[in-house]
Amino acid sequence: MQFQGMREIQKQAFLLFTELGEKSRTEKVLSIVKKEENSITIRINDAELTNKIIDAYLDKDNRIILYNLRTPMTVTEIVKRSKLPQSSVYRKVDALVEQGLILFSGFDRDVKNGKGNHKGAMYEKTIHSISFNLKSDTHTTEITIEKRALQKCKPLYLLVSNTC
Repeated sequence: MQFQGMREIQKQAFLLFTELGEKSRTEKVLSIVKKEENSITIRINDAELTNKIIDAYLDKDNRIILYNLRTPMTVTEIVKRSKLPQSSVYRKVDALVEQGLILFSGFDRDVKNGKGNHKGAMYEKTIHSISFNLKSDTHTTEITIEKRALQKCKPLYLLVSNTC
């Protein structure tokens, strides 16, 4: 996949955060819980969005990928660290990027002249930590995002900026 193709994936990505933005325009579904020097913690007060995030984390392979993605990594590095089949990792990474749970963060330095393919693409986590509160009457999610990842996730960055 060429660099331009990767940028298209990034533009189409962040479905959860785009939906969060649309809902927050009409109702109070997002609140800032804590601001720190390098991260921000937000609460999503919406059962439907919480359920979508839980669905992404219920997938065992997704959890393995997210757990192992501690620093920006290529798909090849994710495959080695996670011990998952390469085809599964490609499919899961694409889905996680589309949902906004991981970000395309550039190409590996070994890819020359910016003509990278999917193998040279580097990915990083959007969410540093996550917790769910599943009381019978409400479902909320608290997510902590490192500020450098927040700046790369434009839909979420705009939401947080408008909430502050």
